[in-house]
Amino acid sequence: MVAGGHQALVSWLLTVIFLLLLVPCLRRVTRQEVPGAERRRDSDLAELLLTLAMVAMLSPVGGPIPAAGWQAVLLLVAAYFLWAFLRSPRVPARPGHGHVAHHAVCAALMLYMVTAMPHDDGISHGPWFTMAEMDSTASLALPALAIAGALGLAADAAVSAARLVRTRLKTRDTIDSEGLRPGMRPSPSHVMSPASPLVGSATRAFFHCLPQFSPVFRRPARTRSAAGPWYGSRETYRATMGLGMAYMLLAAL
Repeated sequence: MVAGGHQALVSWLLTVIFLLLLVPCLRRVTRQEVPGAERRRDSDLAELLLTLAMVAMLSPVGGPIPAAGWQAVLLLVAAYFLWAFLRSPRVPARPGHGHVAHHAVCAALMLYMVTAMPHDDGISHGPWFTMAEMDSTASLALPALAIAGALGLAADAAVSAARLVRTRLKTRDTIDSEGLRPGMRPSPSHVMSPASPLVGSATRAFFHCLPQFSPVFRRPARTRSAAGPWYGSRETYRATMGLGMAYMLLAAL
């Protein structure tokens, strides 16, 4: 895969990017809240495994897991999410449905890259996997599949990036227009403007003592936006994964 100094630099840059992407992936896996309709624990784990696989394939120094180990992991991930996609209801707008298909496709294409890479002296197939050491004369088998996969992933990355920008702009407009973050209800300080700090404190204490059936006058616990920070969102993961894999597929031809 590495034909010159500039491609080695790109490989190192992408390695650093995917190492940074591991941080939000680890955060999603280790969060303790119960997954809701828009979250799947299996998707969280798959994103972590696929990001680790990208680091191993992109890094010029490789990784400690041999090619056969990655083939087993990627085969299991691809088969599991293909099964999950086929058995899920055919509802396009269902949350998480598109991510299941994306995980299956990414795992299958990674399995293809590891399996179809040339078996010569340019690549190490020992205990230390170094796929990034492919030279310029080596290329993947079935190049048409690599081209089709790269184009599809690049298109999905563009759609994910556009969705991310649209979501962030909508969130910003909501904050600017209402003065509240998504998921927050008005509190007593928003309902009325007390004439003095003493009156304001007494008013807030009174409303906080109201029963549970009066939630309008209660200050709720501050909640995070469902989208989370932009660098930790699903769209950021999909866009980064799509562009990184598209580069690898085309560079290996």
